[in-house]
Amino acid sequence: DSLSRPENVKTVFALAKVEPLNGLVSLSASSSGIVTEIYKNAGDTVAKGDLILKVDDRDDLLAVAVKEREISVQQSRAAAENANVLQFQAALKEKEQDLATSEKLVLTGAETRQNVAVKQKERDVILANLQNAKAMSAANAAELAASKKQLQQAQLSLSDKSIRAKQ
Repeated sequence: DSLSRPENVKTVFALAKVEPLNGLVSLSASSSGIVTEIYKNAGDTVAKGDLILKVDDRDDLLAVAVKEREISVQQSRAAAENANVLQFQAALKEKEQDLATSEKLVLTGAETRQNVAVKQKERDVILANLQNAKAMSAANAAELAASKKQLQQAQLSLSDKSIRAKQ
């Protein structure tokens, strides 16, 4: 029979009571799960902050790793969008200077109105791209902030898997 041989037992579920010097204290966790490690034995002295047991934390470790990777990708995306904003700002400044020069040259007859109209359209396209890049940058910043909060929640859930003495 499998219970007569300890090597055949894979998982043990148990409830525990810790007996402090000044009476009984219930031991409970804020998250449920399978106990994977027990750090204290019957009769051991337990001080505040001592690790008593650990509940299976594999899912929480994975959730933290996934969120950290997601944040890394979002930070790269945000950096690329910020670079796009800077690029479009520089292109807009250059196009506006070129347009201003062309508008002055139209007055002297050295430039055609058609060329000025083309440059105005090019400026408008650059301006639209700049506005789009700014919107994408703002969206990425909001997404990154939300992911950082989710990472904090995942880390908190992970810390709940280590049961420590509170008194």
